[in-house]
Amino acid sequence: PESLEGYMPYVEEVIPAATNPALADIAVTAISMCGTPGCGKSLAARVISAMMQWPLVDANLAQLKGSLVGQSERQVTAMLDLAEAIAPCVLRFDELEKGVGGHASSAQTDSGVTLGIVGILLNRMQTWKDNGTRVLVVATTNDEAKLPPELTRRFDLRFFVDLPSVEERFEIAGVHLTKLVPLAGPKEAK
Repeated sequence: PESLEGYMPYVEEVIPAATNPALADIAVTAISMCGTPGCGKSLAARVISAMMQWPLVDANLAQLKGSLVGQSERQVTAMLDLAEAIAPCVLRFDELEKGVGGHASSAQTDSGVTLGIVGILLNRMQTWKDNGTRVLVVATTNDEAKLPPELTRRFDLRFFVDLPSVEERFEIAGVHLTKLVPLAGPKEAK
């Protein structure tokens, strides 16, 4: 994956192309961001949505899994149908590896439900790319190695998001400190 240093040029150059219908054939359709928890991956996905001025659809595959036969697949399909219906939009899969975890043993552990969900997702992402449907899939992961390789290959761009440096941490702290109400000094004696 690319480092996050390539992220801002992506946002500044590729995003405007993706929002232009005339350039839909060259637009990126899926990106992933991998990094440690709390390093800003989800926030980066929201930045993309805001810059594109497209609605953000949050998808959590783990929460879409149901206990009844076929329920999980129906709920995932309905969520993808929703994203397609409101396109153009940004579809964010937060912590995607948790939703497709165990895909390798799915046939033995969950009757193939996870494999079915991965198949539905792969098929829809390819269909959107082939048809020029303007759904930008943004996936965040803590451990990209847990994703199936066929899903990893669907991402046009992959970014590694590391923890901020010491200087960046001070800058972040400064931003948050300016939002606080200044503490009142000691009261003057009357």
